[in-house]
Amino acid sequence: MDIRIIIRIHNLVHIQQTGSPKSLAENLKLSERMVYHYLNYMKLEMNAPIVYNFKKQSYCYTEDAGFCFVMRN
Repeated sequence: MDIRIIIRIHNLVHIQQTGSPKSLAENLKLSERMVYHYLNYMKLEMNAPIVYNFKKQSYCYTEDAGFCFVMRN
């Protein structure tokens, strides 16, 4: 998993601007399948409460979610 992509997905989910899975894949320059892999990773491994909101046509958090990424040398 590329942490830069996870951060981009998190930012888009946070502002509820992911669009459909297909448009998110296009935005990230990934296949739809890879988008689903990243989302599943975030849900299962990072405990991110992500759901797809059909009314908003975006992935959203069901509760506040914050992640802290620390860069180490």
